[in-house]
This record gives sequence, C-alpha cells and structure tokens, in this order.
Amino acid sequence: MATQQFLNWIEGKAQGLRNVCQVPTFGRLDPFELAHALHVEIFRPTDIRALDPGVLNQLTLIDPGAWSAGMLHGPDGQKLIVLNPIHDPRRQRASLMEELAHLSLDHKPSRLISYDSVIVRTWNKTEETQAYWVGAAALLPRRVMKGARTLGRDAAAVAAEHMVSEALVHFREKVLGIRLPEIAA
Repeated sequence: MATQQFLNWIEGKAQGLRNVCQVPTFGRLDPFELAHALHVEIFRPTDIRALDPGVLNQLTLIDPGAWSAGMLHGPDGQKLIVLNPIHDPRRQRASLMEELAHLSLDHKPSRLISYDSVIVRTWNKTEETQAYWVGAAALLPRRVMKGARTLGRDAAAVAAEHMVSEALVHFREKVLGIRLPEIAA
C-alpha cells in the first residue's frame, strides 16, 4: 500500500497538470487539451511517413494490443506522442495522460537496446508507476472520488462523466481507500 506522503505527492503533481488547463475542482480534464497546452504533438503510426510498412502492420494489425502510446523526442526538442489508434478513446485518454505525466515528472526516455540480436526497451518500474498514478489522479482526483461517494455515484457513472474506464475508477478507489456505492442494474 502506498504511503500517505506518496499519495499526497501524486495528488499534488496531478493537480499541477489540471491547473495547466484551469480545470475546475470537479471538472473533467481533457488530456488532448493538456497536450496542446504543453506544446506536445500527437500522432498515429500512420502519420509517420518514414515508418517501415512492416512495422506499421505489426503495430496496427498484427499486435495492436502490445502497445498503448509512446513519446518521441524530436531533434529540435519537440515532444511527440504516438497513440495507438486501435484502442478505445477512454484508453487513449489514459495512455496520453500517462505519457504527459512522464513529461511533467521530467522522466528520462526509455531506450531501445539490442540484446543477443533482439531489440528490447529499457523500463524503469518506479517511473512507470509514478507516471501511471499521476496520470490517473489527474483524470480522477481525490476530490472527485470523494464527491462521487458523497453524491452516491457508482463507478460506471464516474467513468462516463470523466471519460475513463471503470477499471481506472476501481484503481483510484483501491489506491485512495474510497469505496463508491454499487448500484444494481
């Protein structure tokens, strides 16, 4: 379980991202608007003209479930995020938020390395956890979750209102120890 200090740090970083777009306390954050405000361009794999057709086929047809989003750094310092166009829009919003959280937390980009002629990506568990948790908190802050509980809103209603998945709502319930009511269908 996360410490209260870590949770407070997460909520503070998330609020900083919400402040960029001046989102009201209980308002819905639009990650695409945030990306624009942070001068980050968003692309689909099909937008990358130099991408090998075999790689494009792998990313979009053969194994589109193997990736969600990734940030590229242009030679002029420009930040570019490539989103998986196959994923549900709610998943795209969460993936974009995670990438924007990496940027706001000043995480170093992962690298591709060759290991016995196999290309692998470096992965930092701490940074990935931080980025996911901050991104999730920016989309569903503690105040939103507490307000939803007070108003008797269930996970499906919160997910619909904030355009996130019910799984993300349940993640925030678990992290925060805030149980939303279950409404029978």
